[in-house]
Amino acid sequence: STTLRPQVPETCASTNSAIWAQCDVAVAHRSWSAVLEPTFTEVNARHYSDLPFTGCVSHSPGARLTQHGLGVPVIAASSYLKVTLSVWEQLPPQFRRSLMTQEDPMSAAMSPRPIATVFGASGFVARYIVAKLTKSGYQVRAASRHPSRSRHLLPLGAVGQIERVYAPIEEVDKVQAAVNGAELVLNCFSSWDGDTIHLGAKNIAEASAAAGVDRLIHISAIGASYSGPSQYAKAKAAAEEAVRKAFPQASILRPSILFGVEDQFFNRFASMPFVPLIGGGDTLFQPLYVEDLARAAEAVWNGNDTAGKIYELGGPQVLSFRECMEVMLDVIGEARPMITIPWGLAEIMGAFGSLPGAPITTDQVKSLTADNVVADNALTMADLGIGATDVRAILPTYLDQFIRGGKLGAYRGQ
Repeated sequence: STTLRPQVPETCASTNSAIWAQCDVAVAHRSWSAVLEPTFTEVNARHYSDLPFTGCVSHSPGARLTQHGLGVPVIAASSYLKVTLSVWEQLPPQFRRSLMTQEDPMSAAMSPRPIATVFGASGFVARYIVAKLTKSGYQVRAASRHPSRSRHLLPLGAVGQIERVYAPIEEVDKVQAAVNGAELVLNCFSSWDGDTIHLGAKNIAEASAAAGVDRLIHISAIGASYSGPSQYAKAKAAAEEAVRKAFPQASILRPSILFGVEDQFFNRFASMPFVPLIGGGDTLFQPLYVEDLARAAEAVWNGNDTAGKIYELGGPQVLSFRECMEVMLDVIGEARPMITIPWGLAEIMGAFGSLPGAPITTDQVKSLTADNVVADNALTMADLGIGATDVRAILPTYLDQFIRGGKLGAYRGQ
């Protein structure tokens, strides 16, 4: 029979996590119980006689480092501390510095972080932006209409480093509350609703100006223009104008079509039994890896000369829609039929775009009549010192779910 044993408080993951929360030490990058408890043995351990931990040990797995009053579970292996290099490197910089210089680590841990507010926090782009912000040392306010949909952001920072807030971008008072006290604001909100795009951008920019925010980064899209073929392009242009009017030093990022693990582009078409080619699939794109967009945003908020500038961001290749689909099918090892849909028929299909499950809207059809590539005279990724990632290097990392027989299906039978 199986004997059920109660958890020992000092070695209980949830207890250790609670200890950290009670101590208000929000600089740890992950649950320390998860990092340290598996290493109570001496496997792969190295001696670090020069570290301040030496001599502060006990033979109990639940020993606690008491130097400076720091309550951190440690590895107690013998009369001296043996700690893996990976554990030491994962200690937050504030703790490493304070322990080596004999400063009070609790004071270092509790020093206030600069605040960054991210709107559209439950969306595709925000998770990559938030990851960069937490690594840069920001306290993040993840603002959205549905905070419950942004739970996935919490592991991207330390305990308490990411706060989810309710802030629909149409509600001025909620937006203002979300940006008050922030040094950096990023608008990652995306929608095909032109009125919401414009109003939200205006509210965020005006609230940021009123709150005295240092930097505002507005994520728009390539093709934002009052002369664009779609209402979406016009709404994006109106949003940019409202942002620059309210916050002249705002930086604007215009990405091409984005791809990544959670995208609604390659994932969507890879799941279809055939590939529809609107207008023959000749529209040009410059697919941008979403991680590269996040790196560009990071370069902007860290840059000294990026305020007030507009950057157009695209990947290293210009591909037609047909070529994008050919790359996708090659990755998943499928030879699905490609069916050309004339513009006229596409517009008829788009007329039913408001119905549930409709494949395309009229405005999306109009958007496809214009190429989505970086302009010749625009500031680009290169101006930010960033190289773009080849779409062929990333698609195999997440489209394997569409390979018949699974990731190793292509190798079976050989």
